[in-house]
Amino acid sequence: MAGMFRIFIIVCLAVFASIAARADTVMLVAKARVDIEARLEPGDVAMLRAAGGPATTAAELASLGHAFTLKRHFAHGAWAYAAAIERDRALAGPYSSLGVLLAEGVTLPSGAKPDEALLAAIVDLQREARKLDGKSTAIANNLGSALSALGARQGNRSVIEEGAFLIHEAVAANPQNVIYYVRMAEALALIGETSAAAKFLEAAYLFNSAHPAVVMARRAGGPLADVTLSNSSGKMCEINFACDAKCPKSIIGQIDLVTCRIAESSAQSACQDRKPFARFFDCKAKIPKFGILIPGLDPGFSILTPWGSIHAVVQGDGRVDFEIKVTAASVGPAQAGLKTEGSWEPSRGDIALNFEGEAQLNLFDRVSPVMEQANAYDLGISVSEKYSLTENTLEADINIGRGGILTD
Repeated sequence: MAGMFRIFIIVCLAVFASIAARADTVMLVAKARVDIEARLEPGDVAMLRAAGGPATTAAELASLGHAFTLKRHFAHGAWAYAAAIERDRALAGPYSSLGVLLAEGVTLPSGAKPDEALLAAIVDLQREARKLDGKSTAIANNLGSALSALGARQGNRSVIEEGAFLIHEAVAANPQNVIYYVRMAEALALIGETSAAAKFLEAAYLFNSAHPAVVMARRAGGPLADVTLSNSSGKMCEINFACDAKCPKSIIGQIDLVTCRIAESSAQSACQDRKPFARFFDCKAKIPKFGILIPGLDPGFSILTPWGSIHAVVQGDGRVDFEIKVTAASVGPAQAGLKTEGSWEPSRGDIALNFEGEAQLNLFDRVSPVMEQANAYDLGISVSEKYSLTENTLEADINIGRGGILTD
């Protein structure tokens, strides 16, 4: 009987502790929103409160936060995430996103760094997110990064190692994410594992040497500024843009071939100097939006007629890209058309097509014989509505000679 009573007490204490921890997190979120409002202009606060009114759902607030964050309005984004949490405490994403933005200093004076109390609060937010969604690699990385930062401030190796374990989980689940490699390198550097840190940094560098996370980590004073990139494979800077195979066999294509080789050499030199370098060079021939393709000069041809047009280019690898447009007889300034865009790969016999219906209104119709002739060959100025039969999308724009200049 005494044993059962002891178990009951332990369970009650665990439940009460969980409730208390949840209450602390809710208070933290409310305080964060108040602190953010104190740093925003009154007009911005009024706008946010209007956008986050009672009719706005938590999911909509989270989307608003994401939109603000993409525009680098971090304080506005953090406010929206906090409001989303207060509207619905069961969504994992807003907890994690709010934690990331608090780490960016949205509640702090310009240039100030989070203190230990704020770092601990960020960890609490990330733990709550992890509890709600244990499968998200982004949340695993965010919690790991928060723990690493807190452990570094406390001088606590075990906390940093816990963070590194979570970040490694994110790397293993998504081995193409540059940010995860950088965060793993930072955590390893904090515990003195500089050789291992260099391996992860090298992987991030090879994936995308110009990624902001790589550049910021390696800048003077950055967390990985003292970590030296090695060339352990011996082939790290053997960069090949495949210029000969990709650049078309035409006069313009051969000019692009020279430019491609120069870019390839520049990328190799930049890599050897451990600077950001390009990963590819695009020398594909393009279907013209304005004008026509001239055989010999361009790797293809154009045919323009009053009933439509045909454009085709042959890429360096043999693929043929084409565009065929058939126009109906005009009724006054109005005209209908059907356009087919696609590509054909002779080596495999594959063909890809996209169909688009179009209704256009030719501007300045009948103004002059020249404009009338231009409209007949679909080269004039027109307003068009285009509907993709393949992708079910509608687009309106103003065209000059088939090239859109104003799209909605």
